[in-house]
Amino acid sequence: MPAGDDDAAAASGPEHAAPIQAKRDPSTPYDPAEFVAPVDEATQLPASAIALAHVLSTDSHKRHNIAYIEDDVVVSAAGGCVMFLNVATMQQTYLPSLDGGGIGAVAVHPSRKFLAVAEKCRGRAPNVYVYSYPALELMKVMVQGTERAYSAMAFNDHGNMLASVGGSPDFLLTLWDWQTESITLRAKAFSQEVYTVRFSPYFEGMLNTSGTGHIRFWKMASTFTGLKLQGALGKFGAVELSDVSAFVEMPDGKVLSSTENGVMIMWDGGLIKVLLQRSGGRPCHDGAIHVLLHDKSTNCIVSGGADGYVRLWAFAAVNDSEAEEDAHHAVLTPVDEVLIAPGARIKALLWERRHWLVQDEAGALWRVALPESGLISKGAVVTQLSTHHAGGIAGLCLSPASHTAITAGADGCVRVWDYATREAKGAARFTGSATCIAPLGPSSAAFAVGFSDGVLRLVARTSAASGLALSAAAKPHKGRVAALSVSPCGTRIATAGGDDSTVFFFAPSASGDVATFGGAGAGLHPVCWTKLPEAPTALAWSPDGSNLFVGTTSGRVLEVAAPTGALDTHHTYEASGLVHRTLAVALPKPPRKKIPHEAAVVADVAEDDASPDLAAERSDRSMRSDEEEEEDEYEPEEEAEEEGAVDARVLTLTTLPGGDLLMTMAGRGAGSLWRVALPAAGEDAAMEAAAFGSAVPGAAPTTFVAFTGADLDVVLMGSADGQVRVTRTDAALGRPTGKAWSSPMHDMVDGRVTGMGLSYDARFLITAAADGTLYISKARGFEGLDSAASSQSAEEAFLDALPGPPPVDITNSREYTIEEAKQKAERDALMAAAEAKKLGVKEYLAQIRAEFEALLAENLSRPEAERLPRSELEIDPGLREMMEQETVAREDVARLELAWETEKRRLQLSKLRGFFLDGVAQERVVMHALRVKGAYVTTFRTAHLPPDIRAELEVARAEHAATEDAAARAAAATTEASASAASRHSHSASMDSGGLSHRKGATSALFVGEDTSRMTKADLRRLARRRREGEWDAFNATKPDVSYENPADVAAIEEAAATVGDFKLKSDPTYVIPEEQRMTPQRKRLQMLLLEEAAMETKMDFNARFLALRTVKAKVVEQVNAKLEAIREVNGQLDAIRARDGSAATAAAATGGAPPKPSDLAAGFSSPLGLSPEETPEMREVVTDAEIDEFVARKEAEQKKAAGGSGLGGFSGGSAAPPPASPTKVSIATRKSGGALVPETLVAAVAPSVDDQLARMMSAVPMTEYERGVAAYARRRLDHERSRLRSEVTEMVDTFDDALCALRREKFRLEADVKVAELKQLVHYQELVLLRDFDKREVQLIGKRTAKLDERREVTDRIAAANASLEAKRAELELLVSRRQAVMADFGALVPESDPFREPLTKIFMRKIKRIRKKASAGDDNDDDEDEDEDEDEGDDDDDGDDAEACPQACDQSLYEKVCALRERRLDEDDAIAEFLKTVDTVKKDKETAVKKQKSVELSLASIQQDITEFQREKQGRLNQIDVVVTLRMHQVEYLIDGRLPDDMSQALVFSDAELARLKRRIEELDQEKADLRAKQKGLKREHLQLLKDKRAKEARVGELEGKAHDVQMLKFGQVIDLEALDRVGASKGTEDLREQLKAQEAAYVRELAEWDRRINTRTDELAALTRENTACLNAVSDMTAAQRRLEATLTSARTTLFSDPVVQRKREVEERDGLVQLVNAQAGEIQRIKAQIGALHRKDTSVYQ
Repeated sequence: MPAGDDDAAAASGPEHAAPIQAKRDPSTPYDPAEFVAPVDEATQLPASAIALAHVLSTDSHKRHNIAYIEDDVVVSAAGGCVMFLNVATMQQTYLPSLDGGGIGAVAVHPSRKFLAVAEKCRGRAPNVYVYSYPALELMKVMVQGTERAYSAMAFNDHGNMLASVGGSPDFLLTLWDWQTESITLRAKAFSQEVYTVRFSPYFEGMLNTSGTGHIRFWKMASTFTGLKLQGALGKFGAVELSDVSAFVEMPDGKVLSSTENGVMIMWDGGLIKVLLQRSGGRPCHDGAIHVLLHDKSTNCIVSGGADGYVRLWAFAAVNDSEAEEDAHHAVLTPVDEVLIAPGARIKALLWERRHWLVQDEAGALWRVALPESGLISKGAVVTQLSTHHAGGIAGLCLSPASHTAITAGADGCVRVWDYATREAKGAARFTGSATCIAPLGPSSAAFAVGFSDGVLRLVARTSAASGLALSAAAKPHKGRVAALSVSPCGTRIATAGGDDSTVFFFAPSASGDVATFGGAGAGLHPVCWTKLPEAPTALAWSPDGSNLFVGTTSGRVLEVAAPTGALDTHHTYEASGLVHRTLAVALPKPPRKKIPHEAAVVADVAEDDASPDLAAERSDRSMRSDEEEEEDEYEPEEEAEEEGAVDARVLTLTTLPGGDLLMTMAGRGAGSLWRVALPAAGEDAAMEAAAFGSAVPGAAPTTFVAFTGADLDVVLMGSADGQVRVTRTDAALGRPTGKAWSSPMHDMVDGRVTGMGLSYDARFLITAAADGTLYISKARGFEGLDSAASSQSAEEAFLDALPGPPPVDITNSREYTIEEAKQKAERDALMAAAEAKKLGVKEYLAQIRAEFEALLAENLSRPEAERLPRSELEIDPGLREMMEQETVAREDVARLELAWETEKRRLQLSKLRGFFLDGVAQERVVMHALRVKGAYVTTFRTAHLPPDIRAELEVARAEHAATEDAAARAAAATTEASASAASRHSHSASMDSGGLSHRKGATSALFVGEDTSRMTKADLRRLARRRREGEWDAFNATKPDVSYENPADVAAIEEAAATVGDFKLKSDPTYVIPEEQRMTPQRKRLQMLLLEEAAMETKMDFNARFLALRTVKAKVVEQVNAKLEAIREVNGQLDAIRARDGSAATAAAATGGAPPKPSDLAAGFSSPLGLSPEETPEMREVVTDAEIDEFVARKEAEQKKAAGGSGLGGFSGGSAAPPPASPTKVSIATRKSGGALVPETLVAAVAPSVDDQLARMMSAVPMTEYERGVAAYARRRLDHERSRLRSEVTEMVDTFDDALCALRREKFRLEADVKVAELKQLVHYQELVLLRDFDKREVQLIGKRTAKLDERREVTDRIAAANASLEAKRAELELLVSRRQAVMADFGALVPESDPFREPLTKIFMRKIKRIRKKASAGDDNDDDEDEDEDEDEGDDDDDGDDAEACPQACDQSLYEKVCALRERRLDEDDAIAEFLKTVDTVKKDKETAVKKQKSVELSLASIQQDITEFQREKQGRLNQIDVVVTLRMHQVEYLIDGRLPDDMSQALVFSDAELARLKRRIEELDQEKADLRAKQKGLKREHLQLLKDKRAKEARVGELEGKAHDVQMLKFGQVIDLEALDRVGASKGTEDLREQLKAQEAAYVRELAEWDRRINTRTDELAALTRENTACLNAVSDMTAAQRRLEATLTSARTTLFSDPVVQRKREVEERDGLVQLVNAQAGEIQRIKAQIGALHRKDTSVYQ
């Protein structure tokens, strides 16, 4: 049980809660009593007092309402219960509704061991109950699946999942794990009613729903947020929207659905693939299709429709159907068809073994036994199992003396039922739907029935087979009969018209010989009708029958007087003044939500039930104190309502014996019976309404009220929500006197109660509802209510005494009403009189015309001299002139009208052209082949790109170009930033070392630029040593930092990562789309526009080639016609030759005188070729002279045909017809107008030429031998010419036809490409919508990144400025250093190295002393301070630090002073350098601050970039969820498991062959690159080893030299001495000797080293030879490996199987690669062993051989 269900059940509403236990044993059944509302035993009878016994009629309009749960047992929903029907025995069992609102849907588990029942509920959310079968134990309960009612339900094929669909208002689709009673998924199915839900039998996790105007395709999809239901709505497009009642899924995922118009639709991916219909444009069914299923035993699609036919269609033909070219439909022919019954309307069909079970919407259940073999239509046996009403039941009447019930239904049937034996006794069907029924008397067997077409019929029970007979019929109203009522005395029938707001009164007979309608021979004699001010809803007669009370839609009651006495109905049946008054009904004000005296009221009600007298007394007291308690008992806001106001229509109206009215109302008065006391006679008044019994707050309106029993002591009530209530009552007191019984028997949505009745013996309760259900219930506890008003024998006697012939029924719904017939009769009489008068005038005019014509004939018969001129016979001489003037005026008017009409037509044509053609770049043109039958090709009907699209395309292109430029600039900036970072690193390193180098340079500048010519060897050594130190410093400065990375290496690594060659799957969760490939709404829109433009260009390119071919066809036709004409000329010449030599006569005799065939005459073409109108639609507006002549001739023929006799004698003037033309001239004129012959040919036909006469004369002269030879030559030449022309014609025609067929094939290919482009456009649109949703966040992130990039650029500029400043400072520093070096050079020149006073003078020169700083400028106050800094001298003598400075002894005083002056200059330069270095330090600090800020900005930018990356991943993930249609052929599918296609293709990947081949090539390339890199690595490793060896040799050499130097120093000095100190000492004796000895010893050592080098070279040569041998072996292995790979590639490419299993192939490749790896490893081991042996040989190690 899901969490929270207890709370939901506790708040379920006023009905009752659903006590679902939170923890229970799943195998333990529920107690159904826990879900049923408890019965208040104090006020209500137990539910078993009235128990359902049988269902006579069910709702035949409910879709998919039958299902087999057992052999011969069918389960269906029947209003408020589930009915089990055994179709073999017709026995019924029932399962009542637990929620009290009826049954919404039922579903049978695939195992048939469980039954799911989805219900409806009034006060809370309904439940879904799962029962075991056949035990019918309640096993599972599922709650909160919908808000009010369920409409459809289905199990999946595995039976582990249940789908349910709710009705209004939520329409929720819920998927249940019914075994755990939990909801798996939920989504809104649609916004309108859903008829069907069904799981896919082929694809797990997919299902479909259909209903009002829609079909939807669902799938359970895994998303980032979990499993969700995703529904794709079927797009009807240009196809008319239709309700979909049924569908069936194909194995490949296509769905075949039904429609309202009988056409079947094949859906593919949410789009219509093809419309299926029969030949001749006929739909598959004549009417709606409600049944579609796939019978796998016959492999047929079965369809059933409203035409009563079940048709079988070949599954292959349906599944493979394709639309015809330039059409949306395909033609199918049914394999077989069976007509269930004439007039049947198939609603549901079950195919069970060898029979069908058919639910007929017309009110029947059929069983069709199928033959063992052969066509079903030949051997099917149709049996009707049951019959009932088709639709709702309008009313119910019970016999007062037998167990007989009469019902009238919306299907127009009036049926007779024996509810004791549960049989249908008869039925009579009429046109229209029945709306109401009433008995013609308390003990009568006749009934009055009103219909929706306004007809009133009297029906009586008879002993005939039908059980019913029509006794009278009349049509009093234009619309439906809203209500009818028979007066208490039985002498009047009143009917109310709901549409025309009239009341019509009828009498049993016109003469009065029949007293009441209940008597034999009673008819329908119209008395009168009256107009009502409001539409009527209910009728009731007063007890004395003098007045008729009419309830209206506004809630008022009209009192209409019954017509009395003789009324004048000669002209009309309308009677005015019958509406006496209008009575308003004042309902009591509703009570407060919290009534202060509620407890007292409850106590009073209890006492009322115990003592009726006390109740009456208390009623009087309460009426007197109403005004006093009104303020406390009613809501304040209700007090402001207008007194007497009502808010709904009157539903029922009943007259009580005392004269009061008992009525029910909708709206505020719903849920109660209201007793109204009539006021005294007079004007309009208000009637106070009092509740008749206890009111039910919030209850549905009461739609039926009837009293029954001998003393009318039982009231039967039925409500609009299917509730039935039976209560004992005292009509005089107006209160219930006993316990009541109530039950929700019918459906709460469609089960409005329309009729109820207790049988005459009170044993049965019969109820009828608007959903078509008719229940028989056994009643207990109502004994003693037997009605003895009549006897069954009296009733049966009446049935046998029905007199007279059957009356004429009204079968035409357009028949005139009684009043309309009366008025029409009056109009017909007036029209007849007018026609008679008109006929007299016409006869007089005819007489005058005859006399005038006789005078004309007499005048013509006289001699010429005695004849009167025609002008003398004119009656009015001025009449002709007047007529001519009128004619001219009419011509002018006609000319103007023609001009106006011409302009109008021109404007209409212009508008049509503008609407249909101006926007079309190329309209549809058809081009047919010349010889191939049925071969044709059409252009693509292509529209211009709209101006807004073109403008948007240009703007998008410009924006895209700007975006690309910005991206390029950003990339350049990024590259520049990285380069600047590297340069900053080098700059900082150089600047950091710059100060030190400058300081070192300043220190060593004493020896720069010195003259070495005067230096001793010691000075030269010292100078060389210091230069070497400078070189070492410069060399060490070039050593890179440990963290430094070579930019070339970094670029190479990035390039390798970018060009690794793998394929980035966008579905990879770790995939990050590159910056340049990231999609934005602008880019996607541009992509859509470019695709649209490309599709248009493709179409236009094809159209251009099509039009070029059409031009070629025109030329071909012209040339072919010319050649055909030449062939005809040749044939004529041959005929002349044959006629000359007598061969023509022979040929004519041989062929029976028949002319040559057209094929012989024209090489297969009997008429000249040409372009048809559909091939040149642009010529539609070009009118030729021949078409104009044809049009004129046709108009003249129509005028001659329409012309009658001559005019009115002399008024017509010159009416004599022209004399007929001669036959020859007529023939000539006819032929000329037809255009068949030209004038020259016509003349030749009329008058033979002289040449023809000469030819006939020469034909009689026999030919000579020479002439025969010439004729034979000419004949052969002409035969050859004809053959040549025919072959040329054939070649030209065939060439053109081949070109057309090739173009046709290309059109098919392009159509497929265009359709793929359209599908891509749909996907692009979905992506565009998604991208627009993400665009706001993306813009924000990009804005943040742009701001950070700007900030980084600003910081970078600051750093660059600092670097530039440091560079400038460096130049200045070099200048200062150069000045200091000049000072040092001056000192060196003044005091050379050989000077004996150099050391003390150097100390004096380098000593730092206290000095007063000089003012830099006059305005600088800060430079006036004295510098008190004291520094120690840099000399070696520390003893002179604080002593007074003096000139060294024996030193020249002038030299000393010069040194002091140079010292002052040096100190000035040192001060300047120190001040300058301070400014450099300030710039460095600013730079360091900027670098720190740059690092912070870089961190922020990296964080933003990470956010952008995550955002792009999320966006890409959402884009990956959009389905993309990819068309594949079977040979392209290589996803096989065990050699077969898997059932689940969700893990398959659609991949390009080219990309796959590229990846395979890339594998080989990577292997080769890997091998090359390994070889390069080996070379680098050898070089590294060699460098290490060289380094160790150098280090050893340095160590040797250091040791040698140490030894030399020890030998020479006996200790390690400071060379610099030694330099200050003069050269010692014996140095040169030692140097010579050292040179000799070094020469000996060099010779010894050369010997060892020679030996080493020899061994090196041996090692090189062995290395070459090893390299040759490795090369051989590499060649063999490459050859093996080529062989494998050849074997792979040579495979010709249709399907290749990639898994098996991959395993094989892995095994082969493992074998090669083992081989290479073995060879590598062998090589290592050989290397070890070689190394041992080098070391002369003999242990390798031991």
